[in-house]
Amino acid sequence: MLPSPSDSTSHLASIDGTPVPDILSRHTPTDRLNIPGFLDEQVEEYRTWQQSRVKKTALKKDYKRACDVMIEQGINLYLICRNPNPKFLVDEGVKRGTAERVVSDIDYWFENIKRRRI
Repeated sequence: MLPSPSDSTSHLASIDGTPVPDILSRHTPTDRLNIPGFLDEQVEEYRTWQQSRVKKTALKKDYKRACDVMIEQGINLYLICRNPNPKFLVDEGVKRGTAERVVSDIDYWFENIKRRRI
């Protein structure tokens, strides 16, 4: 008997290395991130949105750092969605909470913020 979708875990892991359960999406990664424009500008726009959600300057700087790391390493939003592991950001000095938000909020940003403007 095959396991039900709720029993499955993905190949992805959280920062502490525990498996992350698969979350079924109604979109494929290609559909989900069919964002017009340059890949690095998409990351910058996403960063601006994340920064708009926090008040503290230190957190705004941390979101900038996270997105700068992504751009420096050539990692765009699609690649984050394919492998949403915040560890690479934490390893580069980004605070854990910021890193978790950066990798987990892309779908929400695209569906609720960006798509409305396209």
